[in-house]
Amino acid sequence: MLNPFFGHQPGAKRFLHYLVVIIVFILSVIFLWYTDRLEQDIELVVIEKTLSEINTSLSVSTLVDYVAKGKLEELQFFHRGNPFVFLAVNYRLPSNYFGTVKTLEEINRQGGWYFDMTGQQVVYQSANNLGRFYYELVFQYEDNNGSGRFEKTVDELTGFYLKKKPSEKSEGS
Repeated sequence: MLNPFFGHQPGAKRFLHYLVVIIVFILSVIFLWYTDRLEQDIELVVIEKTLSEINTSLSVSTLVDYVAKGKLEELQFFHRGNPFVFLAVNYRLPSNYFGTVKTLEEINRQGGWYFDMTGQQVVYQSANNLGRFYYELVFQYEDNNGSGRFEKTVDELTGFYLKKKPSEKSEGS
């Protein structure tokens, strides 16, 4: 006669132990995947926040400083330059800025901001396997007289900011 309770069947306790171990393993894998994905999402938010802070500093502090000194034309020579030069003088550097590199191969796997001198670009190396993100410093103006160069009395400055480079160059999403 069969016992109606599963726990009293021969080998049932061993089966329940295996079942619990399998369920705990599956839940652990799901939890680890979720926390990894959460870390990546947090890093993306931090990248956007840092980028916003950099752009705010460039557009407010740097522009105000150059306008006050009457040197607005000089900003055009910094197109595709190192924005961290301005941040070091007028604002503050991101805590995870690691300096300039001559080639992308010099960038270590530590997550943070770098300036690539050869490519004249800012590179963010992800700490969470998101790849690299590439940005360039843009001096943008409306050339009202078609001279091909910025003239503060004629042309209109429309932006001085870090812009994400086209996606075919990026390794991140």
